[in-house]
Amino acid sequence: MGRLALSGLTGVAALVAAQAAAAVSPPVIVAPLSGSAGDAVNFQSPDHAASVQLSSVKAGADDVALTVRLQSVLRCGQPTGGAVVVSLPKAAHVPGSIARTSVRVNGKAPSKVSVAATTVTVSLPVVHGITCDSMTDGVVQVAFAASAALGNPAHAGTYAVGVRQAKAAHSVSIAIKQ
Repeated sequence: MGRLALSGLTGVAALVAAQAAAAVSPPVIVAPLSGSAGDAVNFQSPDHAASVQLSSVKAGADDVALTVRLQSVLRCGQPTGGAVVVSLPKAAHVPGSIARTSVRVNGKAPSKVSVAATTVTVSLPVVHGITCDSMTDGVVQVAFAASAALGNPAHAGTYAVGVRQAKAAHSVSIAIKQ
C-alpha cells in the first residue's frame, strides 16, 4: 500500500484506488495522541512517503489546520512534478473555494487552488528568474491554515486522505476521536 501502481488509472480513479487501499490499513501515527483534542497529530502513509498533520483530531472540529508532506523531486530547492491533489474524506467539511492566501507550498503562495467536492488541487508556486539544474530528493509541504475553513468529520473513526502528485499516489489513514 502507500505508493500504488497506477497503470491505467488517472485523476479521481487513482485517488479512489489509493483510498480503497488505505481503508484496510490502520493509521500510522508518528506523533502521540496525548494531551487535549487541540494538539496536532501527525499520520503517515505505510511507505512513509507522505504524511498528514491535523491541528485537531476532534470529531466535528472546525477551522482545522492541515499540513500534507510528500517526498518529491526538488529542482534548485523548489517543488516540481505538478499540482498536489489532496482528497479529503467525504465526511469532512471542505468549503466551495479556498483562498490562495490560506495555503502555502514550501512557504510560498500557490499559483492556484481549486476545490471539487472534497478534493483540493494546489498548483505549485510560479518560479521567477533563472533556475539551476540541481535535482534532489526532498519534501513538498502543502500547509492549509485554519482560515481555509476545513473541518473534521462529525463522527469518530478512521478515514483516508489521498495525496497525489504526478503519478505518485499515497493514502494516509487518519484517526478522528470524540
